[in-house]
Order: sequence, then C-alpha cells, then structure tokens
Amino acid sequence: AERDAAERDTAALRERIGEQKREVDAAHAAAAQRVAEKKRALADVRNTIRQRKFEARFKHFDSYAALRDEQRAALEPTDEEVSLEHARLVAEQQRAKAEEVAMERELRHKEDRLRAMRERLAERERNEALIAADASA
Repeated sequence: AERDAAERDTAALRERIGEQKREVDAAHAAAAQRVAEKKRALADVRNTIRQRKFEARFKHFDSYAALRDEQRAALEPTDEEVSLEHARLVAEQQRAKAEEVAMERELRHKEDRLRAMRERLAERERNEALIAADASA
C-alpha cells in the first residue's frame, strides 16, 4: 500500500513537473515570439529611418538640381532678350550703313567740287596764257 501511495505521489509529481515544464516551455515560446516581434519592429524602424534618410538625400539632390537649373535659366537670355538684342544689332547695322552711304555721298560731293575747282584753275591758266600771248604779240 505504501508502494502504491509512493508510486501515485511520484506519478503526481511527474505530472506536476510535466505541467510546469509545459508552462515554462509555453512561457519561453511566448517570450521568444515577443523578442522576434520586437526585433521585427526594430528592423522596421531602422528601415524606415534608412528610407527617410535616403529620400531626404535625394530630395536634397532634387532641390539642388532644381536650384541649379533655375540659376542656369536665370543666366541664359530669354527669347525676349534675344529678340531685343537682335533688333538692337539690326538697328546698329542699318545706322552704320546709313552713315557709310552719307560719307560716300559727301566724298562724291567733295570730289565733284575739287574737279570743278581744277577745271576753273585750268581755264584760268589757259586764259592767262592767252592774255600773256596776246600781250607779247
């Protein structure tokens, strides 16, 4: 009878040990699951931080590129400025051509006056030569 009682106590103890072991295993599994979830959450946070840094870097580059393009566009003349400069150059070219034509006209006028003066001088010299020839004769 003692032996049966001891076996029953041993069986009860084994069953309690088994229950406690299962409880401990379940607690370990739950703890491991919580640790895995926390690791995943931490990895998600790290990835989010990396992604935001990456996006911020490229956003900076995009804004830098936009600023550079804006500055380039500001330095390049607009179509209106180009057309105004073209019109100014055409007007300057026409004014220079008009000055050249006026100078040529003035030069021809001076050449005509010089030719007329030479002709009068030659006429005067012929008249003086005729008068001198008449006087000596």
